[in-house]
Formats: sequence, C-alpha cells, structure tokens
Amino acid sequence: MFGLWLQMAISFRKPKGVSKMQKQKLEFAKSKTEEEITKEKIREHLNPAILILQELLEVESDDN
Repeated sequence: MFGLWLQMAISFRKPKGVSKMQKQKLEFAKSKTEEEITKEKIREHLNPAILILQELLEVESDDN
C-alpha cells in the first residue's frame, strides 16, 4: 500500500527545473521597464513595414 502511495506521489510531483525556469522568467519580466516594453511593441509593429519597404527598394533598384 505504501509503495503505491509513493509511486503516485513521485508521478505527480513537478520537476524542479520547471519551477526555476518560471522564476527566472518572472524575474526577467519584472526587470523590464515600461519604456523597454513600449519599444518592443513598436518594433513588432514596424518590422513588417520595414521588410515591405526593403522589398520595394530592391525591386526599384532592379528596374534601374
């Protein structure tokens, strides 16, 4: 009976590496300032536009 209980306890426990990783992510998120978060959001929105402009410039340079 005790062996069955022990097996169940071991199978349900979380690995320690996961909780350490979650703590590191939480600390990293807390360390970001509002300015950094805003800059990241702006970059996310501008990246597709920049890629489109680069493609247009390449097409125009090929025409010349």
